[in-house]
Amino acid sequence: MKRMLFSLLVLPALISGQDMVDHTVLQKEHPGENAIYLNKKELVTLKVEKGQLKVITDFFDDLLLLNDKGILYNERSVYYSHFEEVKDIKANTLVPNGKSYKKVKVSHFEQKDDVSSGVFYDDQKAISFHFTDLKPGARTQLAYREIQSEPRFFGMHFFGSYVDVAESEFSVRVPEGVEISYKLFNVPSGFVQFTETVKGKEKIYTWKGKNLPRFESEEGSPNIRYYAPHVIIRVLNYRSGKETIPVLTGAGELYNWYYGLVKDVNKSEDPHLKHVVDSLMKDVTDEYTKVKKVYYWVQDNVKYVAFEDGLGGFVPREAGTVCSRRYGDCKDMASIITTMLRMAGVKSYLTWIGSRDIPYSYQEVPSPLSDNHMIATWISPEGHYYFLDATGKNAPLGYHTAMIQGKEALIGIGPEEYRIVTVPTFSRKENFFSDSTRVWIEGLEIKAKGQISTTGYGKIRMGELLQSMNQEDKENYLKRFVERGNNKCKADSVKAFDYTDREKSIRLEFSYTLPDYLKVNGDEIYFNLNIDKTNKDRQMDMDKRKTPYEMDYRWTDRFVTVLDIPAGYEVTYIPPDVVFDNPRFGFTMKYVRKGNQILLYRDFYQEILLMQRDDCMEWNKLAKELNKAFAESIILKKKSK
Repeated sequence: MKRMLFSLLVLPALISGQDMVDHTVLQKEHPGENAIYLNKKELVTLKVEKGQLKVITDFFDDLLLLNDKGILYNERSVYYSHFEEVKDIKANTLVPNGKSYKKVKVSHFEQKDDVSSGVFYDDQKAISFHFTDLKPGARTQLAYREIQSEPRFFGMHFFGSYVDVAESEFSVRVPEGVEISYKLFNVPSGFVQFTETVKGKEKIYTWKGKNLPRFESEEGSPNIRYYAPHVIIRVLNYRSGKETIPVLTGAGELYNWYYGLVKDVNKSEDPHLKHVVDSLMKDVTDEYTKVKKVYYWVQDNVKYVAFEDGLGGFVPREAGTVCSRRYGDCKDMASIITTMLRMAGVKSYLTWIGSRDIPYSYQEVPSPLSDNHMIATWISPEGHYYFLDATGKNAPLGYHTAMIQGKEALIGIGPEEYRIVTVPTFSRKENFFSDSTRVWIEGLEIKAKGQISTTGYGKIRMGELLQSMNQEDKENYLKRFVERGNNKCKADSVKAFDYTDREKSIRLEFSYTLPDYLKVNGDEIYFNLNIDKTNKDRQMDMDKRKTPYEMDYRWTDRFVTVLDIPAGYEVTYIPPDVVFDNPRFGFTMKYVRKGNQILLYRDFYQEILLMQRDDCMEWNKLAKELNKAFAESIILKKKSK
């Protein structure tokens, strides 16, 4: 009873703080900021009630507006879903009025669905409202309570926000009989102060911080979980009567919960789906071909549509239903793949996995916070793992989606058996782009004819893009893709081959005319063979950059440009070769004279997926050297008669 008394009293106590604050002082201390949280609190109480563990969280924030742009914070929303109940919302504006504030209460709250971007349906709701009478020096205050019925989804707290925070507090009150653990991420020493105290039969874990800088979001930044300071709380178990109930003691307990959600799916055989499988398997005997046929059929015939509806966000739909509807989300695709393969006599397994937006492993965070995706896994007779993610529509068998590279897969083998396997990352040599172009001079124009081929993720993306376009858009896209040098370049012809075939590289054949590119000085022609300047001007502002930089995949670009030396000219200057060799990224430029031709070989490679600050500084050295190399030209001089 005392626990609840504390939580019930905290809301009015927090919302009543009305001491005057001089916003002009904080303006100077936080230049360029539109607002600052004077106080931001999240007070959690764990409570066992009727044999169930509930998580009761009281939220409070007090936002001070520093300038006229503070009006941008007039609209706020409180979110909840099937697993959360929100109550006791109190919101008001404190408007400066001489030496005190005038309180303007928010009286209108609107409830509405809040479907996430890219999701067809989810059960997330929003209670939205507006603060009024906003001006510099005004404060908006918000307090509310959230009651969470599923403790497995509880546990993430960020120390800070998207504006600066003057004072922050996060506390968790843990009653006797409940065991938790916590782990800090990206928290520098001294960033927050931690205390653990005992009051009666409760333990109270508290983190307090002062003058916390706002979160940064920059071009190329990975998900905020990679760099923002935060803590993850995990409920290990709790006692109800004489029984100790496990919650998230480790990866095994997480798997037991997941398995319990899916064990009764696809118990009966759907006759229509069986007919589809039988038609696909006609005269097919080897497992590899069976898997390929099923995987490609799902890619081609089941449209990805995201659903998130309570536990429906975790339980796959019946494979027969997915087949008849011809759409489903990631877990529905996993459901139909594993079921079709079972009908074909091939074992495969439902698999839980996090995308690269999530930096945690199952070992350090064995909870639903470590995954957000479901796929199927087939283990070949030779023991090779194939990760079947049908949300990647143009990917060949064996080439899983880029977003799960390097992530741990939790593979459900059986009722009590699972495996955690790391999904491999494809090398730069497997994501290969090649451009071979022959150029020559006609008058003062450049003529060119060449071929492009691309494999791996670059090919997959281009294939998906081309297949989504109508004929006119496709032609315009391809022309823009091969035009280079300047904005007067005109593609004379472009043809694309094999972009609908998953298992072949995409090949382009093209020709173009490039006017006003050559520089002529008397009897000399300056010809820059780096007509395509991909990756030029890629330096990062390291005086401002604060976050890592994320790459989609490892890759290699290779350009071979062949110049036919025009009749009546001799070569008086060829640029020197340049090499920037680094294990993480680099480039080479090499010029070769062969008879009446000059060949430029240029390779650029990128071998890592996440660049930390030191990597970014090294990248800038590369970019500087690359830009210098791009500026070099061959000099051709007219021969004396």
